Amino acid sequence: MERTPYWIIQYGIIIDLLAIPTVAIFGYGVYLHWKRIRKGETSLRISLDDLREFLSRDRLVATLWNGLLGSRVYRRPVTGLFHGLVFWGMLVLFIGTTLVLLNVLFGLEVMSGSFYRWFMAFTLDAAGIVVFGGLGFLLIRRLAHYPRLSNPKSRRGFVLAEIFLIVVILTGFILEGQRIQMTGAREPALVGNLVAIAMNGISVHHGDYITLWWAHGILALAFIAWLPFSPLVHLLFVPLNAALAEPIMGADEKALDIAALEPDDNGGLPTLGTPTLEDYSAKRLLDFSTCLWCGRCQEVCPATLSGKTLNPKGVMVILAEALRQRRMGDSGIVDAIGMPTLFECRTCGACVETCPAMINPLKAIWGMRQNLMMERGEMPTQMVSAYRNMEALMHPFSSQASPSDWRKGLEVPIFKAGETEYLLWVGCAAAYEDRAQQVGRAMVKLLNQAGVSYGIIEGARCTGDPAKQMGDDYLFAQLANTNIELFNVHQVRKIITICPHCYDSFQHYYPPLGGEYDVIPHATMIKELIRSERLKLACGDQKITYHDPCYLGRHNRIYEDPRSIIGSISHMIELPRSKSNSFCCGAGGGNYWNEENGQRINYVRAQEAFESQAGLIATACPFCLLMLTDGLKMYTNEQLVFDIAELVQQACEKPLNKTAE
Repeated sequence: MERTPYWIIQYGIIIDLLAIPTVAIFGYGVYLHWKRIRKGETSLRISLDDLREFLSRDRLVATLWNGLLGSRVYRRPVTGLFHGLVFWGMLVLFIGTTLVLLNVLFGLEVMSGSFYRWFMAFTLDAAGIVVFGGLGFLLIRRLAHYPRLSNPKSRRGFVLAEIFLIVVILTGFILEGQRIQMTGAREPALVGNLVAIAMNGISVHHGDYITLWWAHGILALAFIAWLPFSPLVHLLFVPLNAALAEPIMGADEKALDIAALEPDDNGGLPTLGTPTLEDYSAKRLLDFSTCLWCGRCQEVCPATLSGKTLNPKGVMVILAEALRQRRMGDSGIVDAIGMPTLFECRTCGACVETCPAMINPLKAIWGMRQNLMMERGEMPTQMVSAYRNMEALMHPFSSQASPSDWRKGLEVPIFKAGETEYLLWVGCAAAYEDRAQQVGRAMVKLLNQAGVSYGIIEGARCTGDPAKQMGDDYLFAQLANTNIELFNVHQVRKIITICPHCYDSFQHYYPPLGGEYDVIPHATMIKELIRSERLKLACGDQKITYHDPCYLGRHNRIYEDPRSIIGSISHMIELPRSKSNSFCCGAGGGNYWNEENGQRINYVRAQEAFESQAGLIATACPFCLLMLTDGLKMYTNEQLVFDIAELVQQACEKPLNKTAE
């Protein structure tokens, strides 16, 4: 079996030559995007010092897995299947087209023998079928105004692109059928043979074939040239976005240069936060250009799902449209979204975790919060008290409790420089909230029982995390620097944290300020004490479910340590939304001190936990403990929510059985 390229087409090589201006137009379209993106405050250039980290194994794997292969698309099996059919089918068709060109230019033997039969005829035909099927599904879903695609707005161009490709595939099938009918070729081309059979009795003239051949070729080239001007440009940008994705999901990692806040010689001050597009980094502008408006973020956002005005897709749409319209200096974008809406974000990272294009709406929102907090002095009224407390008391709580109340009656050693191994950082929640104080007490009992060398620094204080997540880097830097100076005096090297927010601050935001420590969350510490048999536990038969704190789970990827602990003391059952898909308790982003509109987020999560049929609900964050305890009051008066430290401390005394409270 052998096939002649171009067959009866004279000067068919012209189609290949037209690829040159096509590529030029394609490149110009990409350049226009880049021209807008590079106006960001921080460029995308990678220095030689950054190259080693950029080419690290983890980053390369993430680029391949999330960027090129689009693994997150397949988290939704149905839509993932049809996206995969289009992507992989088009890839196979592109390979086939390239092989034909190599045959014409260099005589590569691909148009005869078994390779032609099973790849160029059968496989390429099958690829066309799967692409056609995938496009059909995607087009129907678009035309049906699927909610997450159309709310609050659908991105123009996808319907046209899908119709464009369907026409290219159809004309290709018709051409194949005409050629098979006119030549009498015997090929394992599924659709080609069916088209040829359907055309029996219909006279096909060479002129008709030639006209359709040129139309098909020009349409295919036109599609390629148009691609950068269409939403399908994400095929280029998603791999780049994945390659440049920051390892920190949340707030900006770099330290605020407080000295830079002083007026310069002209009396000017630097812009704080991102009031305009030109204040964002080029990476954020790449996010806005890459966003598909697919709406997966709004399907997992706790604020959106509980009836708040915040919609992460809506925020990205506003920013993307402003970028497309080149409104780089438009200072009205923040007001268009609105201060109350921006502060409804829980910084939980669910939107970042689910995005198939590796976009980070959280960082975009946080940049606008920075501007509202540090430059305009605007925040929700309910947050003001917590903010003023951080300024005056170094913690956000309005509490009558003494900093030492949580440890009354306990033997709690004081940290001694050069002698004590671990600093136990209790944090502000476990010091000033009555229910959370029990977590600190349980942790002290476990460390004492295990014989760990630890101590506390007297005088409870905050890491500054609430200020950081609210958007005030200046106040955060003040609190953090005070703590770092204190740690330096005490020669602190290792820290055990009870609160994931404290862990996140020490792990990610203190090092740029000079505070580098070996930080271990209490879940990991307890797991190690159990593994080394320094804690003796009685295993019970109580069913326990576990709520993943956002700042321990999604932000820091610590999922298995708490589950290992629960498995050591009883039976673990998973919530419907768990691990990377966990649902926020509602306290993040400083919203523990804010009032809610719409349905309360902690009620949503508490109901899910209550309906799990677990006897006890465990968590590993004092804020989650407080929010879920409050939420469960809607369903029961029993105390069902415990920190893992409390459960382990109980299991040191007696088994956690179904009859236990």
